[in-house]
Amino acid sequence: VVAFDRLGGYLFEWGSYGSSSGMFLFPAGIAVASDGSVLVADSGNHRIQRFAADGTWLGEWGSEGTGEGQFVQLEGIASGPDSLLAVCDSGTSSFSIFTVSGSFLGRHPSLLARGAAIDGMSNIYTAGCRSGGITKTDRAGLFLVTLGPDLCVTDLAVDGEGNICVLDYDLDRLDILDPSGLVISSIGSPGSGPGEFQRPGGVAVSPEGWIYVADTANDRIQVFAPK
Repeated sequence: VVAFDRLGGYLFEWGSYGSSSGMFLFPAGIAVASDGSVLVADSGNHRIQRFAADGTWLGEWGSEGTGEGQFVQLEGIASGPDSLLAVCDSGTSSFSIFTVSGSFLGRHPSLLARGAAIDGMSNIYTAGCRSGGITKTDRAGLFLVTLGPDLCVTDLAVDGEGNICVLDYDLDRLDILDPSGLVISSIGSPGSGPGEFQRPGGVAVSPEGWIYVADTANDRIQVFAPK
């Protein structure tokens, strides 16, 4: 895990390759909880690890399997305003809801779930690649609606106005959807120039509306200012 300031200045890092506490095998997602703790989807180790903001290890949970609190293929992870955590498992086409301390609250269907986001009302959004759109549920996992076009989604985030930022892996593009699921703008195209992407893998939105995109194949983070 590498920490930067809002403009990309390097701060510190922690972790290394392995299976012991504080080590990772193919980490697939990261989220910062409302209490400031950092949750990492440690995919190769089939677990969630929790850290303090300075990288101090706080705990972990999970194992390989299909039971409560177990995972087959960990993917995206998101934290909400009331200490909820949504964790995608594409291997079981589902997402699980936990507290940030690891208490299991339930598992719910979401086809090929790869990306997760939670809005200010604690509604949960999950999506995968060609999975039929974005699945929206309430905080308890009760299905509400399917939103948006059927994209190859790698990750998504929700801004303070309820707009949904969606990464499309196939089109190398960031689509911004309004709360009803209509595309209101798109950013990017295939390439390596400013504002272009190659296989974008992660997106986050700051409280001020800055959008951060992990431009995977270009080995960089791109930052977009709020309009």
